[in-house]
Amino acid sequence: MFASFPSWHPFVVHFPVALYTTAVGADLVLVLWRRTTWLDRAVVVGYVLALVAAAAAALTGKLAAAAVEAELPAATQTSVTAHGEWAFFAIVLMAAVAALRFDVMWQARNNGGVRFGRTRLLGLLLALVTAGVVVGTAARGGELVYYYGVGVSSQGSKTP
Repeated sequence: MFASFPSWHPFVVHFPVALYTTAVGADLVLVLWRRTTWLDRAVVVGYVLALVAAAAAALTGKLAAAAVEAELPAATQTSVTAHGEWAFFAIVLMAAVAALRFDVMWQARNNGGVRFGRTRLLGLLLALVTAGVVVGTAARGGELVYYYGVGVSSQGSKTP
């Protein structure tokens, strides 16, 4: 079944997007329900899992790009490169958000609640900015598939 797929990237790429947006949404919910310590910890786990999934998506994307790069026109190669650069930037920001939110959670671990201070606010703002970068990365990936047809075969051909 999986032999007909030239790349794992289309399977893997959706996990970081779903995990990250869920973590950001839950982080926003924490603004309303500040006494929900378990949710604070779940948000941090969500950010970390999204980061791991994003690294897997980047790796599979790099392998997929290397497999088709020689066959692509110059304009398409430029778009592939831009998509990869956006993905790298998204991963760096996701790592910063995960580290910042872990630090906030760790500092409040003995307080019995969720503390809101400058660092948490900075983490939330950075998480929202990062969500925008994730959306921009996804839009560039969608453009590669739907506009340029990268990774799409026709008539059952195995050529990506």
